[in-house]
Amino acid sequence: MNIKKITNNNDGSFQNSRMPEALSEEYIRIDERTLPDLLNAMRSHAENINFYDLDGTKSGNWLSLLLSNEAILLSAAIPININELKRLFLVKKSQGLRQAISETWRHIHWINHWMSYESIIKSQEGAILFVKVKEMLETSLISVAADIYNLAKVYDKQDIKDRYDIHNFNAVWDINNRIVSRETLKIYKTRQQKEERLSAIFNSIVNVLVFMSSESGKAFEVNIKKQVHHPASAMILAFLNAYRLSQNKTNQFTERMLEYYYTKIQRNRAITGKGDKVYLECKLNPVSDSVLIPGGTQFSAGKTQDLRDILYETLGDTLITGAKLVSLKTLFLQRHLLISPENLSQSVTRIKLSDVMDHLNKNSEVPHSLFGYDDGASGYSIGVDSDIGMAISSRLLKLKEGQRRIDLEFSVEDKHLESIVADNATKSIAISISEKIKIEDISSELTELALLFFKNFLKYLDPDENMEKLKNDLISVFNKKALDIFIKNNINKVLKLLYKCTIFELLIKAETEYSFSMIYKKFLCRYMFNVDELSKNKRDSIIEAAKRSLLANSKAGKHKQQDFLRVIKELNMSSQGVLFHYFSNAFLFKITSKTGWYEVSKYEIRHIKKRPGFTLGFDINKDVPPIIDYDREIHGGKHQQGAPILSICINSAADIYPYSYIQPFSITGIKLNVKVKGYKNVTIHNDHGLVDRSKPFLPFGPMPAQGASCYIGGLEYAEKNITKISLNVSWKNLPINYGGMVAYYEEYDSNLNDDNFNVRISLSSKGGWYPHNEDQQQISRLFSQDNDTGILKKTKRFNINTRGQYPVLTEQLDESEFNDLNNIRNGYIKLSLSTAEIVFGHKIYPEIISEVLTRNSKNKKQVSLPVKPYTPEIDSLSVDYCAEEFINIDSSRLKTARCYNVNAGSVSHMSVSKPASVIYYLTPP
Repeated sequence: MNIKKITNNNDGSFQNSRMPEALSEEYIRIDERTLPDLLNAMRSHAENINFYDLDGTKSGNWLSLLLSNEAILLSAAIPININELKRLFLVKKSQGLRQAISETWRHIHWINHWMSYESIIKSQEGAILFVKVKEMLETSLISVAADIYNLAKVYDKQDIKDRYDIHNFNAVWDINNRIVSRETLKIYKTRQQKEERLSAIFNSIVNVLVFMSSESGKAFEVNIKKQVHHPASAMILAFLNAYRLSQNKTNQFTERMLEYYYTKIQRNRAITGKGDKVYLECKLNPVSDSVLIPGGTQFSAGKTQDLRDILYETLGDTLITGAKLVSLKTLFLQRHLLISPENLSQSVTRIKLSDVMDHLNKNSEVPHSLFGYDDGASGYSIGVDSDIGMAISSRLLKLKEGQRRIDLEFSVEDKHLESIVADNATKSIAISISEKIKIEDISSELTELALLFFKNFLKYLDPDENMEKLKNDLISVFNKKALDIFIKNNINKVLKLLYKCTIFELLIKAETEYSFSMIYKKFLCRYMFNVDELSKNKRDSIIEAAKRSLLANSKAGKHKQQDFLRVIKELNMSSQGVLFHYFSNAFLFKITSKTGWYEVSKYEIRHIKKRPGFTLGFDINKDVPPIIDYDREIHGGKHQQGAPILSICINSAADIYPYSYIQPFSITGIKLNVKVKGYKNVTIHNDHGLVDRSKPFLPFGPMPAQGASCYIGGLEYAEKNITKISLNVSWKNLPINYGGMVAYYEEYDSNLNDDNFNVRISLSSKGGWYPHNEDQQQISRLFSQDNDTGILKKTKRFNINTRGQYPVLTEQLDESEFNDLNNIRNGYIKLSLSTAEIVFGHKIYPEIISEVLTRNSKNKKQVSLPVKPYTPEIDSLSVDYCAEEFINIDSSRLKTARCYNVNAGSVSHMSVSKPASVIYYLTPP
């Protein structure tokens, strides 16, 4: 009987709690050891099992027998527990440098001991493994062993001869030339430097052990299947494989015990096929919006013993919201009568927040106004100024260092216009006109369409307006312009053009102050956000309407005259000027930094070219702390964690409160763009391994060869959608002669030209390098030089051609994983030497100087000695990059950037499960 098909008939229990993990048959396995584990266990005892001759004399032990088998030797490196090694190192390091040095040397000694059995390796896979390990030792561990040995001579003097004996080490360590001669204590002088070096040493050893474990496992799997084992070793392997049959049986003990307990002791029975009724617990994903589960939706609860599905069906429609009443707050939109220019169009002058729950908790006899109130002229309103705005969470904002800039490009749509375009009645009449315009009279349809538009503008008109006159004027405009508009444009474009005509016609024909001011605000908002244009004729007509409506009364007060002058001033501004006038200090920006929220002191606002919207941008200087992921302990609040957050809120102290001038628009998309100059936290490798970028380094090694490569990567920008990226290189010790490298190497090869000192540039992509074909890779000069003198310049900028598609790193990695080039990750740039055959002349220099010396010894006329070959050396390297991300608000939940409404410190997601039916606002509608 399968215990997964057994249940108690207890009411009220959830299905996911009926079978705890601890009762699973796989939870406890009596013997979890693999074949390599068993071989290592046998090796640990083999040294105590001896051989004896016929006369009883000891003649060796089983360890030598076991290690004579290649498969058993390979298995020794497989079960290395890296996490345990790291834990133990940290413990030893906390005890002192001597203990940490001793622990680290233990691993080096083990690696050397393992390498000492190279002679028994006969197979191809084993030989390849040992070659790879040797290469890693030469490039990564020789300097490590030297530093450990030299540190031990200071901190572990007593055991230096016994514990740190290096004279029997494998030849690959090159003891005399590489270890004994290294002056470690002159390089790492302070205790902090030595501790940091110890940590780096341990990481290098771990990388080697990880590689050995992984590659040994692969070689072991190949070798164990071969029928070439020594008879004694073959018997041991056969015995262990036979034992695995017993091992599998043993590991079924838990399953058999649980089955006996449920069936015999508790006498549970198998689930039958009868009907049942349960409560289904649903938990909403924190980043999801409401989910509707229609009635009749089926949920699977597994299978019966005869493998039939167990299905439960919902009884009715269920809306899952995840809502919990934590707080209840109201917003009051204050419209102060004496604050200009907002008072002209009854625009919002402040947004006040009132906490209802807080009032309920107070023992107060004063009644609480649920939705707030304003007494008009005094400016008194209950509540506090509310932070209204939005927050953007995106990994694109992770900006550690350098001169940084963030630009946000907001695309907007007129909400009122979109509601008209989406109206089925309006659209059907427009379609009918479009079909009949060339063959039938359409005056009745145009009249009906004009009346529909007029109806949609009634909320902007004063009841005292002459409505009939306005209707007739609008119908007349539609009849005059309809033919040309309908013939040249599609239906949506037609409706948008008619909307423009309606706004302008009602604006210039308005007679009352209220009608003019309301429609003028509508027009001005569209003008400043690049939705409407303003010609000279339009400007003059609007000014005339303003004069008529605002100054109609001969006794018009001073404030009305000021309103009129302000209208003239705004109409004489460019749309960019109006935008800056209204929004120059309208917003407050802050972003999550290492030390808390970093508040931006100033920002820029400008238009988007050729489409409705605006761009907000600001700079983050080099001295500002790193921009990091949001952390509740550092930054407070209840935002979503996992990425930096940029908060954009309305400035309650703005010269002109911006709410009413943003409110007419919905944001349809955001283009997030970041630019960084001088990013230095890069990882650099050459063909010999990881390079220390804190000091000058050799990007192509000490003796560059054709095709030698340098690899530059940065985790920060690897995870981003890069549009531009450049490397800024500062060379060290460049030749200073006229004519550059060609003249410098004239004694080596007179046929050289500037094209003989190039690099090929490729990008890491999917574990390889892109482009794969070298002929398609970008070619760049390795050095810059003065056009007139040819003298080499110290700095060189490599502008990388991303070919419009920079390979983005999609894996979640930490710095150490990204820095490991054993597995090539996206985010690296590879510079490969593409030079003449002599490269930089290191190989032929001995031959050339020998010829010159020989010639000088035979001739009185001495020939000057050739210059020494130049070895490219980089003094410093930094990266400039640009990255961008497009956030479609309707589907922002599918992006790495998430948008929120920020309302008095609380956060609500802007995305919904059906985005097509929702319009999103920067501020409350």
